[in-house]
Amino acid sequence: MSPVPLKIERHQPDSTPRPNRPDVDAELVARCQHFWIGQRGGSGSLAKLVGIYKSTSKEFIKEKVIFSISQIGGGEAVDFLVDIAKNDRNLELRKKAIFWLGQSDDPKARKALLEIINR
Repeated sequence: MSPVPLKIERHQPDSTPRPNRPDVDAELVARCQHFWIGQRGGSGSLAKLVGIYKSTSKEFIKEKVIFSISQIGGGEAVDFLVDIAKNDRNLELRKKAIFWLGQSDDPKARKALLEIINR
């Protein structure tokens, strides 16, 4: 039995201009930077993520920002997560913050969780 010939064609990029795509949310694209901001860390990362959280109304973006803030860690990050866990109007976002506080070794996180439980 002889091998079947394999034809490989190179993909040529389409150079035709594309109209604005209404299916791509510009805010979403701009806000997806949260993950990389959180991974980079550094002194300005937390402030940038808090700014994104406060400036968007999209719940799924806020969920991702909560995760990114939890990965930065540190006292200020815990303080922000505690504030969300205690005060955010959105129950699902409070639950996410509580979950990530539960993953923290910070004593402030444990104390805040006990306060929430004992309300």
